[in-house]
Amino acid sequence: MLHPRHGLMFLMTGFALSACEVEPDCNDNQTLENGVCVDNPIETDTGDTGGPNVDPDLFSPVRISLDIQRIPNKTHLSLKCGEEGGEMREYIGSSNFQSKREHKLTQEILKETYCTVELWDAAGGEIPAGKVRICDVYVDEWEAERIPSDQNGGVKMASTFNVLECIDGCTDPVAENYDENATRLPHDDYCEYIDGCMDDRAINYNVAATRDDGTCDFGGYGIVEVDLAMDSEPEDTTVHLVCDGVEVRAASGFANPQVPETVSWPSDAGNDCHVEVGDLAGDLGPAGTVRVCGEAVASWEAWDLIPQGGSGGGLSLGAYRTDISGTFFIPACSGCVDPEATNFDEDAYIDDGSCTY
Repeated sequence: MLHPRHGLMFLMTGFALSACEVEPDCNDNQTLENGVCVDNPIETDTGDTGGPNVDPDLFSPVRISLDIQRIPNKTHLSLKCGEEGGEMREYIGSSNFQSKREHKLTQEILKETYCTVELWDAAGGEIPAGKVRICDVYVDEWEAERIPSDQNGGVKMASTFNVLECIDGCTDPVAENYDENATRLPHDDYCEYIDGCMDDRAINYNVAATRDDGTCDFGGYGIVEVDLAMDSEPEDTTVHLVCDGVEVRAASGFANPQVPETVSWPSDAGNDCHVEVGDLAGDLGPAGTVRVCGEAVASWEAWDLIPQGGSGGGLSLGAYRTDISGTFFIPACSGCVDPEATNFDEDAYIDDGSCTY
């Protein structure tokens, strides 16, 4: 049982800044004051709640991270530890969050102690996303959750766990030297991996690799073709190729009403992509088909568009833009396409200039 006179070490970051200032990211031993990270005063307590001189063989750091995005000063957090089913003491109790940001609170707790984390929102708004880490291991994680306004004041999220002992070793299960008992990583390069290509669609896929080293080779490049049945106002239509979350190609300025258009984009093989179609006027989206290396991967009919306010995904006011195709993979289909060449590739769809005679 923990003695009520034992001390408390409580570290918290985050105070409000004006909207035009950039808020610095303070570390665990600092507090944000008037826009500046200030070192926390050194605690003199060395009791069993932790302190600057605690025995690391007896105590483990418990860190609670909260990503607060709504009404910070209405969020309440409580960390209580003690005996399961018995006396519990509150080690961290806070409702003084003043900014929308990630807040980190750390407390040294006697190992093997039973603890609970409780969160609630006094205004009936949102419980922030968060996670609990002991040593270098996350023992719990949760997403943000909206709360009805008539549920004010009650505990809305509770996490329970036993404080782990900090044991040095590799904590990554995919590493060659993974230690299932380890809870603390001695340094960043401690874990050992087999580097190689981990994408089984690549020609140099390494089934034994445990860490992707970025060397995947997909054997060339592919091509994405978008066929569009233009409406009476083709100048409003935009087409976008987005690969791995980044827009890599775009086309607009179509000029011929009611005339089919085809947009062709050679693209690196090995990418996961999708096509987005937009309309600057927000009136009618053209019917279309997406082909990858000659094979149709998506098609759709013309559809009515509802103008959206704001930037419309980067377009002008009132624009509509949406993922129309779903995600598709781009394989390699480049090679020699001339049957008369000595290196003719019957599987090639796009000529790469490699033909020899």
